[in-house]
Amino acid sequence: MGGIKKGKEEGSIIDTIRALHKEQRRKLYVPEWDVEVYVSPVTFEDLEEIERRKHSDPKIPQTQADRTLLLLVLKARRESGEPLFRFMDIPILKREASTEVVNRIIDFIWGEPATVEAAEKELEESPFDSSNSVSPES
Repeated sequence: MGGIKKGKEEGSIIDTIRALHKEQRRKLYVPEWDVEVYVSPVTFEDLEEIERRKHSDPKIPQTQADRTLLLLVLKARRESGEPLFRFMDIPILKREASTEVVNRIIDFIWGEPATVEAAEKELEESPFDSSNSVSPES
Protein backbone atom coordinates (compact mmCIF):
# COMPACT_ATOMS: atom_id res chain seq x y z
CA MET A 1 0.00 0.00 0.00
CA GLY A 2 1.91 3.01 -1.30
CA GLY A 3 -0.32 5.83 -0.09
CA ILE A 4 0.89 9.35 0.47
CA LYS A 5 4.18 9.89 2.22
CA LYS A 6 3.96 12.13 5.25
CA GLY A 7 6.66 14.80 5.40
CA LYS A 8 5.61 15.87 8.87
CA GLU A 9 4.24 14.06 11.87
CA GLU A 10 0.48 13.80 11.96
CA GLY A 11 -1.07 16.85 13.59
CA SER A 12 1.97 19.07 13.20
CA ILE A 13 0.47 20.92 10.22
CA ILE A 14 -2.23 22.27 12.57
CA ASP A 15 0.49 23.46 14.94
CA THR A 16 2.18 25.19 12.00
CA ILE A 17 -1.10 26.87 10.96
CA ARG A 18 -1.71 28.07 14.52
CA ALA A 19 1.80 29.45 14.86
CA LEU A 20 1.58 31.23 11.51
CA HIS A 21 -1.77 32.77 12.40
CA LYS A 22 -0.28 34.28 15.56
CA GLU A 23 2.81 35.54 13.67
CA GLN A 24 0.82 37.13 10.84
CA ARG A 25 -0.53 40.00 12.91
CA ARG A 26 0.40 43.25 11.16
CA LYS A 27 0.27 46.95 12.02
CA LEU A 28 -0.94 49.91 9.97
CA TYR A 29 -0.67 53.52 11.08
CA VAL A 30 -3.70 55.58 10.04
CA PRO A 31 -2.60 59.24 10.18
CA GLU A 32 -6.10 60.65 9.66
CA TRP A 33 -7.22 59.00 12.89
CA ASP A 34 -3.79 59.08 14.60
CA VAL A 35 -4.10 55.39 15.46
CA GLU A 36 -2.20 52.17 14.88
CA VAL A 37 -4.51 49.41 13.64
CA TYR A 38 -3.45 45.81 14.24
CA VAL A 39 -4.94 43.09 12.06
CA SER A 40 -4.64 39.35 11.60
CA PRO A 41 -5.48 37.40 8.43
CA VAL A 42 -9.12 36.96 7.50
CA THR A 43 -10.31 33.47 8.40
CA PHE A 44 -13.28 31.39 7.35
CA GLU A 45 -14.66 31.99 10.83
CA ASP A 46 -14.63 35.76 10.15
CA LEU A 47 -16.50 35.25 6.88
CA GLU A 48 -19.05 33.01 8.62
CA GLU A 49 -19.57 35.67 11.30
CA ILE A 50 -20.28 38.29 8.63
CA GLU A 51 -22.81 35.98 6.95
CA ARG A 52 -24.41 35.03 10.27
CA ARG A 53 -24.85 38.66 11.32
CA LYS A 54 -26.11 39.62 7.89
CA HIS A 55 -28.89 37.05 8.08
CA SER A 56 -29.72 37.18 11.79
CA ASP A 57 -29.77 40.92 12.51
CA PRO A 58 -32.56 42.82 10.71
CA LYS A 59 -30.84 46.11 11.63
CA ILE A 60 -27.91 45.22 9.37
CA PRO A 61 -28.75 45.89 5.72
CA GLN A 62 -27.25 43.41 3.30
CA THR A 63 -25.02 45.72 1.26
CA GLN A 64 -21.35 45.37 0.41
CA ALA A 65 -20.66 48.51 2.48
CA ASP A 66 -22.22 46.87 5.52
CA ARG A 67 -20.19 43.69 5.07
CA THR A 68 -17.05 45.82 4.67
CA LEU A 69 -17.76 47.64 7.93
CA LEU A 70 -18.48 44.33 9.68
CA LEU A 71 -15.07 43.08 8.57
CA LEU A 72 -13.49 46.28 9.90
CA VAL A 73 -15.18 45.79 13.28
CA LEU A 74 -14.12 42.12 13.42
CA LYS A 75 -10.48 42.61 12.42
CA ALA A 76 -9.30 46.10 13.53
CA ARG A 77 -7.60 45.86 16.93
CA ARG A 78 -5.48 47.90 19.30
CA GLU A 79 -1.97 46.69 20.14
CA SER A 80 -3.45 45.04 23.26
CA GLY A 81 -5.78 42.97 21.06
CA GLU A 82 -8.84 44.91 22.18
CA PRO A 83 -11.28 45.69 19.34
CA LEU A 84 -10.90 49.17 17.89
CA PHE A 85 -14.63 49.34 17.08
CA ARG A 86 -17.85 47.83 18.38
CA PHE A 87 -20.75 46.60 16.28
CA MET A 88 -22.78 49.53 17.58
CA ASP A 89 -20.24 51.87 15.89
CA ILE A 90 -21.24 50.74 12.39
CA PRO A 91 -23.93 53.42 11.83
CA ILE A 92 -21.46 56.17 12.82
CA LEU A 93 -18.73 54.67 10.63
CA LYS A 94 -21.21 54.48 7.76
CA ARG A 95 -22.22 58.14 8.09
CA GLU A 96 -18.97 59.79 9.13
CA ALA A 97 -15.88 57.71 8.27
CA SER A 98 -14.06 58.44 5.04
CA THR A 99 -14.45 55.60 2.56
CA GLU A 100 -10.86 56.24 1.47
CA VAL A 101 -9.54 55.60 4.99
CA VAL A 102 -11.80 52.59 5.62
CA ASN A 103 -10.92 51.04 2.25
CA ARG A 104 -7.18 51.52 2.94
CA ILE A 105 -7.59 49.58 6.20
CA ILE A 106 -9.72 46.91 4.48
CA ASP A 107 -7.09 46.50 1.74
CA PHE A 108 -4.49 46.07 4.49
CA ILE A 109 -6.69 43.50 6.25
CA TRP A 110 -6.90 41.52 3.00
CA GLY A 111 -3.09 41.65 2.82
CA GLU A 112 -2.41 44.34 0.25
CA PRO A 113 0.33 46.91 0.89
CA ALA A 114 -1.30 50.04 2.28
CA THR A 115 1.61 52.43 1.82
CA VAL A 116 4.36 53.12 -0.65
CA GLU A 117 6.86 52.15 2.06
CA ALA A 118 5.13 48.80 2.59
CA ALA A 119 5.08 48.14 -1.15
CA GLU A 120 8.77 49.03 -1.45
CA LYS A 121 9.65 46.77 1.47
CA GLU A 122 7.66 43.94 -0.09
CA LEU A 123 9.53 44.42 -3.37
CA GLU A 124 12.89 44.37 -1.56
CA GLU A 125 11.99 41.10 0.14
CA SER A 126 10.63 39.57 -3.07
CA PRO A 127 12.69 36.86 -4.76
CA PHE A 128 11.93 38.52 -8.13
CA ASP A 129 15.08 39.07 -10.17
CA SER A 130 14.74 42.08 -12.44
CA SER A 131 17.77 41.00 -14.51
CA ASN A 132 15.56 38.42 -16.23
CA SER A 133 12.85 40.91 -17.16
CA VAL A 134 12.36 42.25 -20.65
CA SER A 135 13.05 45.91 -21.14
CA PRO A 136 10.49 47.94 -23.14
CA GLU A 137 13.45 49.25 -25.18
CA SER A 138 14.47 45.78 -26.45
